[in-house]
Amino acid sequence: MGSRSAGVASGWLRCVVLPLLVTSTGIVAAGNCQNPLFATHWAGKSDIVHIPGVPAFATDLNFCPAYGNRSSCCTGAFEQRLKKAFDLWVAHFREKVKRWQAFRSEMEVLQASVAYSTAPSEQKALFGKAAASFGAVDDTFGTCFDTLLEYMAGVFCFACDADWQNKVFLDAQGVSVVHLRVHEASHDDLWQSCQSLGEASQELLDRVADAPIAKQVRVPLEDLHMFTSRIAVAEYMAHNGLHSFRGPRQQAVSSEQLASGEPVQKDVSSVDGAARSQRRLQDSQVLDHLDPVRDGRASSFQCGVFPRKPLAIRSSAAFALPWLTVAVLVAFSSTGRP
Repeated sequence: MGSRSAGVASGWLRCVVLPLLVTSTGIVAAGNCQNPLFATHWAGKSDIVHIPGVPAFATDLNFCPAYGNRSSCCTGAFEQRLKKAFDLWVAHFREKVKRWQAFRSEMEVLQASVAYSTAPSEQKALFGKAAASFGAVDDTFGTCFDTLLEYMAGVFCFACDADWQNKVFLDAQGVSVVHLRVHEASHDDLWQSCQSLGEASQELLDRVADAPIAKQVRVPLEDLHMFTSRIAVAEYMAHNGLHSFRGPRQQAVSSEQLASGEPVQKDVSSVDGAARSQRRLQDSQVLDHLDPVRDGRASSFQCGVFPRKPLAIRSSAAFALPWLTVAVLVAFSSTGRP
């Protein structure tokens, strides 16, 4: 933890005001506000609130206070633009909840239909198990979705960072961000918050697939596969981080969209060879990481939006506690501490 904190601190110390410089490779030199991830809001675009061209001492930051009272790429006015974009993500995740609840409501309507009443008892039993599996999803999504918002809040505050160069991978031309260098701690935080939802989601998807009557529901079942593994949720949020600004004036959800309204998930490992070569140009620099969940939790964006239901202590955890106590006692005794 100490080395990680030191790395973050040193990263902040590198945020100094330097003149803009474009190298022969097209990569913008360090210490500037031209992060391609937020190119839509670079200075020079008169029709929108923009990021200043060079870092300046910021004293009026409310949503990203970690970048206040030092050299920053954010202004109080631009933070309001970040807030609007963040609110769109809140609405997006709320719509996701509404879509799976709409499927459950249609199941309830179907349960009162002739098709259900005349179905074999075995199929009714499978349908009942599918309907009941929504309960665990409703109980566990709140903590996960709040953490997704924390991740997005951290990405938005990344717009304030003048030391962005070593936290992203650029394309072969050095003009677009193809991948964020996300710290493993954020991936751990995502999975810790979403694992229970992932297990409940997989159960739901399996139960619905096994229920023949459920196939008569007229609305599609919301895609929840992105929560079923640590890798899946990390890739899902990595994609969202690359498309943080949503709306008609930004690249929004892009034209590649599923019927459910979700953006198509792209494998971040599919970056072409030229882009990989471009990454190597940064090898001589000290690579850094973006920790969006940590940064989102340090921000003032309202991320506690969704209902959270306390989870019961798992039986496996209960059995683990005595062994944990023994391990701690052995550790203390071996060091001679009381």
